[in-house]
Formats: sequence, structure tokens, C-alpha cells
Amino acid sequence: MFTAAVSETWDSTYNYYTVKPKEGYYRIEKKIGVNQKVLDSLNPKLVEAGLQPGMILRVPVEIRRNHKVEDDLLVERISLLDSIKESKSIRLSVMLPFKVNEIEFDSIENTRELLKRRNLHTLSTDFYFGILMAAETLSQSGMEVQLSVYDTENNTRKD
Repeated sequence: MFTAAVSETWDSTYNYYTVKPKEGYYRIEKKIGVNQKVLDSLNPKLVEAGLQPGMILRVPVEIRRNHKVEDDLLVERISLLDSIKESKSIRLSVMLPFKVNEIEFDSIENTRELLKRRNLHTLSTDFYFGILMAAETLSQSGMEVQLSVYDTENNTRKD
């Protein structure tokens, strides 16, 4: 595997892209928007060596597309939203062991003491808030979210 830059010097006035396995000029152009002519002009050694996996190519600084730049290197953004099907709604059911039956809602002080300790109640609540944040993100992206939450009371046989 080739792991060196095609150009000998790293110049911060450019961005750089690492060639992935089985990637050719066509795939790179579709991915980052730079054609073979531009790549060859910015990377003269590319003409003799050809594209190889792991090769680091110099690309114009204004080229980013769906990539983020870390230390002048183009890195693909990974978003789980991209992996969701094209549907406009999602039904989500979550079963968590809140054990609500153990909480004394009449006594604020007892409830506060119970929730101060790191226990199943607080862990379940943490997961629940994470799920609410994910549902909110989906809603903001235009997806309708129907969320159902069930308390299993930490019982595997609970219906």
C-alpha cells in the first residue's frame, strides 16, 4: 500500500485527499469534484505512478463537497441520517427499566435521594434523554417520529 504524498512538500494552501482502495479518477471526481486533468496538474508524479490506494493527493483548497478538513486532509463526514430510508415517518418503541413503581412521587426529598445515586433509574433516564435527542434531530430533518416508551420495571416477563 502506498502511503506517501505524491508531492514532496505539504503546503497548507492546498487540501489533500487519500486515495481509497479500488478508487479511480472517475470515482474521485464524483466524490470530491476534481477531475483527472486538475489532479495531474497539481500532482506531477501522479502521471508516472498512477493512482494507488493510500496515495495522498494535493487538491485545490476550495474543494470540500461533503468532506470536512482536518489538518489540510479531506475526511469523509459520516452521518447516520444518510443511512435512513427515504420514508417520511418512523415508529419507534423503546422498553427501558425505569422502575417507576419504586419511586415515591409524594416525597420530593426521597425521590431526590433515590435519583442522586447512579442506579437503574438514572441510567434509564440517561438513555431516554438520548432517545429524545435523536427523535428531535429526526424531526428537525423533516421526518415524523412516533415514539412509544414502556417501563419494563426491570422484569423480563413484563408485558
